Amino acid sequence: MKDIDHKLSREIINTAKAHDVSVIKLERLQNIRSTTRTSRKNNHSLHTWSFYRLAQFIEYKAK
Repeated sequence: MKDIDHKLSREIINTAKAHDVSVIKLERLQNIRSTTRTSRKNNHSLHTWSFYRLAQFIEYKAK
Protein backbone atom coordinates (compact mmCIF):
# COMPACT_ATOMS: atom_id res chain seq x y z
CA MET A 1 0.00 0.00 0.00
CA LYS A 2 2.88 2.35 0.73
CA ASP A 3 4.16 1.98 -2.83
CA ILE A 4 0.73 2.83 -4.21
CA ASP A 5 0.57 5.94 -2.00
CA HIS A 6 3.98 7.05 -3.29
CA LYS A 7 2.98 6.57 -6.92
CA LEU A 8 -0.41 8.21 -6.51
CA SER A 9 1.01 11.21 -4.67
CA ARG A 10 3.68 11.65 -7.36
CA GLU A 11 0.99 11.56 -10.06
CA ILE A 12 -1.06 14.19 -8.21
CA ILE A 13 1.96 16.48 -7.91
CA ASN A 14 2.95 16.00 -11.55
CA THR A 15 -0.60 16.80 -12.69
CA ALA A 16 -0.69 19.90 -10.50
CA LYS A 17 2.63 21.09 -11.96
CA ALA A 18 1.50 20.45 -15.54
CA HIS A 19 -1.60 22.59 -15.00
CA ASP A 20 0.16 25.34 -12.99
CA VAL A 21 -1.84 24.58 -9.86
CA SER A 22 -0.38 26.35 -6.84
CA VAL A 23 -2.74 25.01 -4.15
CA ILE A 24 -3.79 21.42 -3.58
CA LYS A 25 -6.74 20.97 -1.23
CA LEU A 26 -7.57 17.70 0.43
CA GLU A 27 -10.88 16.85 2.02
CA ARG A 28 -10.94 15.89 5.68
CA LEU A 29 -11.89 12.25 5.79
CA GLN A 30 -12.53 11.90 9.50
CA ASN A 31 -14.85 9.04 10.38
CA ILE A 32 -15.08 8.01 6.72
CA ARG A 33 -15.02 4.36 7.66
CA SER A 34 -18.05 4.70 9.92
CA THR A 35 -20.11 6.93 7.62
CA THR A 36 -19.81 5.12 4.30
CA ARG A 37 -21.93 2.30 3.05
CA THR A 38 -20.08 -0.93 3.30
CA SER A 39 -20.35 -4.16 1.43
CA ARG A 40 -18.24 -7.24 1.28
CA LYS A 41 -16.79 -6.03 -1.98
CA ASN A 42 -15.42 -2.68 -0.77
CA ASN A 43 -15.05 -3.31 2.96
CA HIS A 44 -11.47 -4.57 2.67
CA SER A 45 -10.29 -1.76 0.39
CA LEU A 46 -11.87 0.89 2.61
CA HIS A 47 -10.08 -0.39 5.71
CA THR A 48 -6.70 -0.66 4.02
CA TRP A 49 -6.79 2.83 2.52
CA SER A 50 -4.19 5.04 4.21
CA PHE A 51 -5.71 8.53 4.17
CA TYR A 52 -3.17 10.13 6.48
CA ARG A 53 -0.09 8.67 4.80
CA LEU A 54 -1.27 9.72 1.34
CA ALA A 55 -1.87 13.27 2.57
CA GLN A 56 1.60 13.35 4.12
CA PHE A 57 3.22 12.14 0.89
CA ILE A 58 1.37 14.77 -1.14
CA GLU A 59 2.43 17.48 1.30
CA TYR A 60 6.13 16.67 1.34
CA LYS A 61 6.33 16.09 -2.42
CA ALA A 62 4.57 19.39 -3.09
CA LYS A 63 7.20 21.22 -1.04
